[in-house]
Amino acid sequence: MFNAIWAYARRGHRLLGTTVDPVGTRAISRRFLLAPFWIAAGTLLGALLPVLGVAVITALIPLYRLPIPGEIARAKRQRGGAGRE
Repeated sequence: MFNAIWAYARRGHRLLGTTVDPVGTRAISRRFLLAPFWIAAGTLLGALLPVLGVAVITALIPLYRLPIPGEIARAKRQRGGAGRE
């Protein structure tokens, strides 16, 4: 369901803020597309060995902590540009 909401929000860039560029949008989309498959694998493995299922699903969390391509450079530009005005 989350992927459906994301697809609606990014279609035509209508519900995204100005801080998300097309490259970032594609990177976020790739991450979100991975999640259902990863969670399904964790669920199937969890049916056999619950601890393994929890470990697989938990291993997905660091993926969402990684910066989006261009995000760090954009933030540095914004901080650097704010002091010059």
